[in-house]
Amino acid sequence: TGSSTSDATQESIEKLQEQIKQTEKQLKQQQQQLAAAQNSSATAEEKAQKAMTIQAQISSTNATLSSQQAALVQLQASGGIDTTA
Repeated sequence: TGSSTSDATQESIEKLQEQIKQTEKQLKQQQQQLAAAQNSSATAEEKAQKAMTIQAQISSTNATLSSQQAALVQLQASGGIDTTA
């Protein structure tokens, strides 16, 4: 077998790529929410509170995205899970 990527690995890679797309989409939506909150007619205090909440969500989404991308790179580099110790 060697460097050939198994079907299971390819399937895992595709699933991960799909999850990354979804996470990126979520991130974009959160960034739009943040812009909308900052441009709203709410009081400065309300804007700041809303912005902080959304920024916390963005941080969390960014962390998720980073770990998904790291897992994808690892999968692609290894060509699957190496079972040899």
